[in-house]
Amino acid sequence: MIGKAARSVQQAGFQQQSLFHQCTICIIRTPQHACIGSGHLQRGMYSGMKKKKRWFYRSLFSYLPIFLIVISVLFVIFITVLSENAKDSTLKANEAISVQIAQSVDNMLKTIDKVAINHIMTDGAVANFYNSNGVYSIYSANQILNSIISGLPEVESIYLVRFSDDLVLSNNKFLDLQSFADRNFIESRRNSEEIMYWSGKRNYTNPLHPYAKEVVTLARKVPLTGISKGLFVVNIRVAAISDMVSHMSNSNVNRIDLKDRRGEVIYSNAKSGADTLKGSDKYLSHSTLSYTGWSIESGINKEFSTGLFSDFPLLWAVLGLFTIVAGSLLIIHVTLINYKPIESIIGRINEKILPANSELLGKSGLDEMHYISLAIERLLQNENEYESKQKENQAIIRKHLFVELLEGVQYFHMNECQRDLNRIGINWSFRFLSLLVLEIDKYADFCSNYSAKDQYLMKFVLLNVVQEMADSQGINSWAEYVDSSRLGIMVFVNTCEHSGQAEDLILSVCTNALSWANKNLNFTFTIGFGGVTNQAEAIPRLYKNVTETLQYKSVLGRSRVITRKDLPEQSRSDIFHYVQMARSTARSYRFGEANWEQSYLDLMEMLKKHLLGMEDIKKVLQYLLSYLDREMNELPESLQDRWKESASHELHYFLAHFELLEEFKENAMLVLQSTYHLVLSQRECSQNHDLVQDVKRYIESNFSNPDLSLNQLSNEFKLSNRYLSKLFKDSFGEKFIDYLVKLRVERAKQLLLDTNEPVQNVAVKVGYLHPFSFIRVFKKIAGTTPGDFRR
Repeated sequence: MIGKAARSVQQAGFQQQSLFHQCTICIIRTPQHACIGSGHLQRGMYSGMKKKKRWFYRSLFSYLPIFLIVISVLFVIFITVLSENAKDSTLKANEAISVQIAQSVDNMLKTIDKVAINHIMTDGAVANFYNSNGVYSIYSANQILNSIISGLPEVESIYLVRFSDDLVLSNNKFLDLQSFADRNFIESRRNSEEIMYWSGKRNYTNPLHPYAKEVVTLARKVPLTGISKGLFVVNIRVAAISDMVSHMSNSNVNRIDLKDRRGEVIYSNAKSGADTLKGSDKYLSHSTLSYTGWSIESGINKEFSTGLFSDFPLLWAVLGLFTIVAGSLLIIHVTLINYKPIESIIGRINEKILPANSELLGKSGLDEMHYISLAIERLLQNENEYESKQKENQAIIRKHLFVELLEGVQYFHMNECQRDLNRIGINWSFRFLSLLVLEIDKYADFCSNYSAKDQYLMKFVLLNVVQEMADSQGINSWAEYVDSSRLGIMVFVNTCEHSGQAEDLILSVCTNALSWANKNLNFTFTIGFGGVTNQAEAIPRLYKNVTETLQYKSVLGRSRVITRKDLPEQSRSDIFHYVQMARSTARSYRFGEANWEQSYLDLMEMLKKHLLGMEDIKKVLQYLLSYLDREMNELPESLQDRWKESASHELHYFLAHFELLEEFKENAMLVLQSTYHLVLSQRECSQNHDLVQDVKRYIESNFSNPDLSLNQLSNEFKLSNRYLSKLFKDSFGEKFIDYLVKLRVERAKQLLLDTNEPVQNVAVKVGYLHPFSFIRVFKKIAGTTPGDFRR
């Protein structure tokens, strides 16, 4: 489907050129122009072409470098991929070894710590050493230490430190802390708050040996909880850890560095100090020991990485070179074979070319393809011109007849329609006939987003897509644009037995078209469906139905199919009630009442709920803007100017250009809210804002009092009549008495609509003692009497 649409775009481009460029020179072909005038000219041109052979060399030197480049690139890629795969496998194996080493080191140290914890928590001899100063407790603890060392070959030594008398028990000796060689380490852990601590690599001198050894140390405070009484210290040989790591790794391939929490190296299988890696970005993997917090950083030794696949076998290089040479010779041979038809074509052109074109074909520097191209252009030019004009004329006739059928200018019988339309390629035979109108949504945006040429192409694509979808369902269709934004489509159905089946089939085509547009186009459209008939004379009625359905797009939404079933039962509604709501909303807005937003939203919801047509909706919204303009004209001049220059202009622009009611509602709400907050802030800045608001609230609470007057307000708020009247007028743009009358009338309207009380009672409840006065005032404000308003 998309491929056909693309071809339609190309055809549309051709038709557009034919529509806008009708001044092309037309060369008429005649039999006497079929041969050249001079045999000498033929031989001269043909021999010149044979000598040049520009196209042959151009083809040869176009394909051969590409072949050489592609083969070379593929050869390099083959070597690179082979090398990279080997490196990748090595890196993955290196990472797995690193993780395994980290787990093994963690498990070994964790096992030693568990042994220490077990003896601290459960062994009585260890506990007696820290709680008693007797010789027997020292002897018993020493026996325990010897048994631990004998069971853990990785342990270099274990010693216990008792803080109460600074006694150190280590390897069959007990010493004073001051004379113990590892005193600095003990002092550093004595004041630390850590219960357990693993050191990095350090030098430790065993009392039984005269020289120091490299160890890592576990220091645990005793007891595990509560106040510390001493230390349980285990020194593990770094050599034991190094042996385990070296046995698990290949020093020729893997580079392993074990570091403590401060980043200092505990173990490294680097061959020399100069080979030490610097910078975490040079390591290939990094594993952290979850128990000690140490880290293992691993990589590939420089010697192994440099030598990996550095020597490529000579046989492969020779084979690759041979392939390149053989391919180059084959390209030359194939190019020679393929060039022979071009020589044959040039010879035939020399025999058939028109004498009038000899000066063009005799130009120097003309290669074979230009020679052939000029000849083909001359042969096809007249045919293209003729076909273009035929299509233009047929398109004009089709569109003219289509519009006449829609508007009812001509009322054809079946036979007349079939005879006249078959002459312009329209299959008029049908069992059922339907009419659709496809309207482009947001047409103003469509025009701004596309140039005139692109608009034409998009419309042409849309027309062809709809027709092709109808054809795929076995439905004949006739589509023409009835105006710039609407595409009319007549649908002819022959495969259905009854009208309901035909209607379902047509609606399925419409649904498919909408789905295709949503996926492939940057704009949407709405389809109006006028119904199904079996009489050609009903086409104007169907067209009227369609245009009426599209009137309701504003409330039903765009990018959908709208049928007669979606419309309300009555084509028009009484808009008086909506006008009253618009007037009430405008008044609430001007007086800064908090409920104006809800009143505005209620009005929009009622318009949408009752499915008013576009004409009625625009009429109600026009009333709303008129009332807003009238009400805002009662405000101070500064606010009036702001309203006229900005808000009113924007609202009328939205009214003139909106397509969906929801769009107008949202855009207008933003403008109204902005202006409302401006008016509110200016009123609040006034020194008398609180006083005016008190007066307004007093009036709203006591409007039903018949004695409410400007004098009463003056007495209530201790202000003069003239000052209070001016203050009220400046704040609300309306006199006190006018505001009071409108407030009473609005309350009376609610009572008349919501209750069944007599008009006399309603008059008393809103502050009028005499019904005649109430009726006169009500009619002046509402334009009708209370009784008529209730009816």
